[in-house]
Amino acid sequence: MKFKRISEERGDCTSAYNVILDKEYKVHDFIQEVLKQNGWGYIGIYDENKSIFGSPNCSYRNDKLLCNLPEKYMDEIIEDVTASGGGRRMDYIIKVRKEI
Repeated sequence: MKFKRISEERGDCTSAYNVILDKEYKVHDFIQEVLKQNGWGYIGIYDENKSIFGSPNCSYRNDKLLCNLPEKYMDEIIEDVTASGGGRRMDYIIKVRKEI
């Protein structure tokens, strides 16, 4: 995965990003990739109400997820991911693919 910055750097040295996925990811696979980065922040599922960390969401630190996202999302295919952060701090909002 790669990051494409989509905002100017903020005063706290963070930016918003589109996450460019190098393959099709299911939510559980993407979470494992994030945990390999050895950072910290939140991973959330996109919701229509635009919650700041997504809803539901879960925090992570280093290589550990500190809570559990509902199991019903784990095998969903990801449509899009946005991120916000800088340095080791990165928050991710995952939009899952809707079946038509």
